[in-house]
Formats: sequence, C-alpha cells, structure tokens
Amino acid sequence: MLGPKLTSVRCSSCGTPNQIGVRTVIDTKLDPEGKVLLVSGQLNSFNCQNCGTLNDVKTPILYHDAEKELLIAFVPQEIGIQQNTEEEKIIGDMLNELTTTLPKEDFRGYMFNPKRTLTMQGLINQILEADGITPEMIEQQQKRVDLIQHIIETEPTKRQALIEDNDDQIDEEFFATFASMAARLAQSGQPKLSMMMEQVYNEILAYSAYGKQIVEQQQKQQETIEKVTQDIEELGEDADKKDFVKLLWSYRDDDEKVQAIVGLVRPLFDYEFFQLLASQVSSAPENEREKIESLRDRVYELTQTIDQQSRDMMQQLAQVLQAIVNSPNPEQMIRDNIGIIDDNLMMIIQVNMQQAEQNGDEQTLNRLKEIHELMVKVLREHMQPEVRLVNDLLGIEDDTELIEELRKQAPQYKDTLLEIIDAVHQVVTSQGQIPVMNRLDFIKHEAEKILT
Repeated sequence: MLGPKLTSVRCSSCGTPNQIGVRTVIDTKLDPEGKVLLVSGQLNSFNCQNCGTLNDVKTPILYHDAEKELLIAFVPQEIGIQQNTEEEKIIGDMLNELTTTLPKEDFRGYMFNPKRTLTMQGLINQILEADGITPEMIEQQQKRVDLIQHIIETEPTKRQALIEDNDDQIDEEFFATFASMAARLAQSGQPKLSMMMEQVYNEILAYSAYGKQIVEQQQKQQETIEKVTQDIEELGEDADKKDFVKLLWSYRDDDEKVQAIVGLVRPLFDYEFFQLLASQVSSAPENEREKIESLRDRVYELTQTIDQQSRDMMQQLAQVLQAIVNSPNPEQMIRDNIGIIDDNLMMIIQVNMQQAEQNGDEQTLNRLKEIHELMVKVLREHMQPEVRLVNDLLGIEDDTELIEELRKQAPQYKDTLLEIIDAVHQVVTSQGQIPVMNRLDFIKHEAEKILT
C-alpha cells in the first residue's frame, strides 16, 4: 500500500529524532494527498517536536498519474552519493514498489521508461504543466509570491506606499496566493509569523483598490445576513413554512437577501416548501405569476448549489479522515492539517463511529475514538484562551452554573472576552445557528454585567 512510511529523522537544528511519515512513491489515484503535499512544497517536511525548526527530508520521488500517463522520477544528487547507489537502482526499486500495487491490466508502455527531472522544482513544474498550468502561469504565480514576501519584509511605515505602487498586481489571484501562504504558516506552528501575515493582509485590504472592494462587499454581505437573521428571529419560534414563503416573497427584488435566507435556513427548503410556492403560482394574479416562478427557480438553483458544495466538501473531508486514520503518525498529520479540522469533520468522525459501533467493528471504533481525542486535544491547544472559554460556556446548559463560571473566568480577560463573543456570534450568524446565537446573546449580556 502506497503512502507515508514511518521513519525516524533527526532535526537539522537540534538533532532530536522525530517520527514522521515519508513518501517516496506517489500515485495520484492511491495517494491523492501526496500530490497536494508535493505541489504545495510540503512533501516530506516537518516541524521538530523539540525546537519547532522546519526540516525538509531529501528523498527520491517517483510520481505517477495514470490518467495523464505521466511517470516522473527525481533522485537528488546527494542521495546517490550518500547511499553509494546508482540512480538506476534507486529508480528501479521505486518502480517495483509502484508496480506491486497496480493490477496487471493497468500496466502501460510508458511505465517502463519514466521521465527524469534534475530538481524538485522541475518535478513540480512538469506536474503542473500536465494539469494545464503553463510556465507563464507558474511565472506569474512566482511574481505574486515574490511581491507578498517583499511586502511582508518591508518596514511597516513603508508598506502603504509599496502596496499602492503595486496596486495593479493585487487582484483575486493575489489574495488567493496570500491565503494559501498564510494557511501554510498557520499549520507550521509559527504564531508570530501568522500574526504578521494577518496584519499585512489587513493593510493590503485597506490600501489596495481590490482590497477595498472586498471590504465593501463583505460589509454589505454581513449587513444583509444580519438583516435577514433579524427578520427570521422576528417570525418567532412558532413560525411555519407559510410564514417563510411570505418572508421570501418580500425579498423577491433583492437577490442578496434571497441568497442569505437560503444559506441560513437551507433545510427549510424541502419538497413541501416548493409545493407551497407552486400553489402560490396557481393562485397569484396573472401579473405576479412569472415573478413567483422566477423566484422559485432561483431558490431551487441556490439549494442545488449549496447541496453540491456540501457533498464536495464532505467527500474531501472523508478523504482527509481516511488519510489520518491510515497514517502511521495521526497526531502529526492532524497538526499539519489543523486549518481544515472543523465541525464538519468532527461530525463525519461521529457518523463513522456510530456506523462502526453498529457493525460491531471494535478495531475501527477504537481507532476513530483515538483520532477524535487527538483532534480535540490539538484544537484546544490552538484556541485562544478566550475562545476556549466561550466554547466551554456554550457547553453549559444550566444558567446558574454558566453565570458562576463566568464570574470566575471573565475578569481575567476583560474586554477581549466580549470581542471574542462578538466574533463567534458573527460566525454562527453566517451559518444560521439561531439557538447558538441566542445562547451567545445571553452569555454576552451576563459577561457585560460582570465586567462593568
């Protein structure tokens, strides 16, 4: 089975041995995560568990993509020297490892003559070109990375001028590159650099034309979500689907509000709801029927988009979970992917645990429990103390117990606790979690009384 193999590697800085998963053979069908790590420059790298230094492990790589009939071998020059082994022998061993995992009917002529590359970057470039990413696109991406690094390294007092001078280069792709770099830093366990990236990001938003557009759009979206959330809350707990049909009809001329309500209460828009809309069409005056039909079609389109995005996300998270379960070092893999460990992934684990329990599969159930405990542990380590407190408070159902805990904990955080509560409130508002929003309102009200 291809994938990471547990190996002990000493840190280049402090010499501490680290147990890590190292890949030498990557088949995109059997090991899709390996490709992601390779092209993102994260393959066979690790942060030392003792000193935190980022280490790169130099290994030979055999890359295989059957769909594109692509087989590429890379052997770092120093590997052959260190092992006193000819390059052909190293490549041959990797080919044997690959072919033993493939059915005989999958063998093709190209597999007997892999392409060669002299550098890791050359390997990455060939993979990207096969994916339709041209050298020109790679060059443009490198320019974005260079500009981001230049902005980061510039003195804070000179950043505004630098950003304004390069305003024409700051666009959607620039921000996507910035987000990718920030995510990698967040996963590398370097909080100071992550904070600097966040500060620089905010400056780019403030001083670039495209950044100002993003801020304006985000503010408008947030205002829309808050208004729609308020309208939903005003319907009351006893509201039925007919009430929501009326509310939706009031948004007929505002597509942003239509998008917001579908996103906030997607489960509401089921077969019964669309039947109600259909009855509205048949009973509406002639001059309104076309608009109701158009609204119904738009809502259906939005629900299909949300459902497809949800399916895609769940499939990706299921693949992540499978990779973590199969990993020889699951804790390190969780830390490396901390940015995508969220409520949805935790829900997938719970579903799989229930399935394993129903099937009487004790081995799988115990493994999933171990992974779940590791995720909770790592997530809590990465939480700000205030976020951890808010999370704990949301888990307390008894009001008296909650207020007592607030009295003990709130004074040490002062105003930052209220800021965190507001930030969490914004997140759950965008997700339409009305019960959680109400609980946060209660927590904030009690916290304000204690702190003032």
